[in-house]
Amino acid sequence: MSGHALRVGIWDTARSFNTELVAALELANLLDIAECMLASGLSRQESRGAHQRLDFPDRDDERFLVHQLTLREPDGPPRVETLPVTLTRWPPGERVYGR
Repeated sequence: MSGHALRVGIWDTARSFNTELVAALELANLLDIAECMLASGLSRQESRGAHQRLDFPDRDDERFLVHQLTLREPDGPPRVETLPVTLTRWPPGERVYGR
């Protein structure tokens, strides 16, 4: 659970229908997901589909034609691993809009 979410105060002590507790747990999950998405995006040094980086404006199929899997240990930062892509019927290509 994110360190920031652990500092959220909960005043409601009810054991049922505790909306403050639900909101705090949802916040912790949202922060975990956001941190994993950020780690994944930073590790992909290219622009592909909806993932756009101004510092890496082009696709890089040689390095990044992979699936990314972001894992988190209980008390550690996100770890990004890659899995190979199996090409089937259609080879990958650049998406071109408005040309």
